[in-house]
Amino acid sequence: MKKGLRVIALAFVMASAPANAAQDLELWFNPTITAALDKNTSMKLDTAQRVRKASDAADTYFFRLWINQDINKTVTLSAAVERRIQDGGLDETRIHQQASLKHGIWRGRIRLTQRMVNDTDRTGIRLQFRGGVKIPLDKEKKWAGLADIETFHTLRATSATGQKGLTGLRTQVGVSRKLSDVLTLSLAYVRNEDITRNRDNRVGHAPLIGIDLSF
Repeated sequence: MKKGLRVIALAFVMASAPANAAQDLELWFNPTITAALDKNTSMKLDTAQRVRKASDAADTYFFRLWINQDINKTVTLSAAVERRIQDGGLDETRIHQQASLKHGIWRGRIRLTQRMVNDTDRTGIRLQFRGGVKIPLDKEKKWAGLADIETFHTLRATSATGQKGLTGLRTQVGVSRKLSDVLTLSLAYVRNEDITRNRDNRVGHAPLIGIDLSF
């Protein structure tokens, strides 16, 4: 438990640390619906609406359909197809392959993504690593503290001159509340940093409102 609290503290410090970057205010919504197909298999519709205040940063909406297969109590393998819509163009189709791990309070995730941007003939490839904790805050385990840190590594850019390597860092700190067997609400603070060459990074600060339905 103490190690988990240290992870939450580290995520909060990283999220609030000052950066030499353009600072943007955003608002993120993340409604999801999960339906069990059998004892170890589920389907999940993952949606997001990301509203950005900056005039040069487009609002983003996506719809992502997952198939999840529990290998055991620790490992889940998943695949998804996503359609991402951005105001002003540059809409995308994405294909995801993912391995999720959990052990006690610890959570981890590795995701490989192929990105296909409209009006381009080059498929981008990105790898993401996430680590964090989910800590029960009451005996009934209805409340939980959440924190994670995620890095984004571009293996192949969507343009020939695009940047490769470490291109993003996201930290998140929040709480969740299980209201019933099917409904969970969450509220978190997200710091999302785009790491760029030859210019200041762009940092977005957003409250994230999550609504999870499971059947």
